Amino acid sequence: MDVFLARTEKLERDTELLFSKVNAFAISQACVDEKLSNIMTTLNELKSSVSELNRLPIKRWETFIGAVISALVAMVMGFLFGRGI
Repeated sequence: MDVFLARTEKLERDTELLFSKVNAFAISQACVDEKLSNIMTTLNELKSSVSELNRLPIKRWETFIGAVISALVAMVMGFLFGRGI
């Protein structure tokens, strides 16, 4: 009978140890999930910031090209009117 009692007590200790390890794993996994969620939020913010930055140079180039074309047209018109045409 003592053998069964000793084995039962050992099984109970092993079961408690197993449950504590599973609980620790669940807590650890929850921390990892939270960190992953924060990383994904930051990644989405970075993607939107990069998209905004990509749009800015295009607007600047459009403004620059518009100014160059306007200057060329003004130069040609000035040349033509300067010659008396």
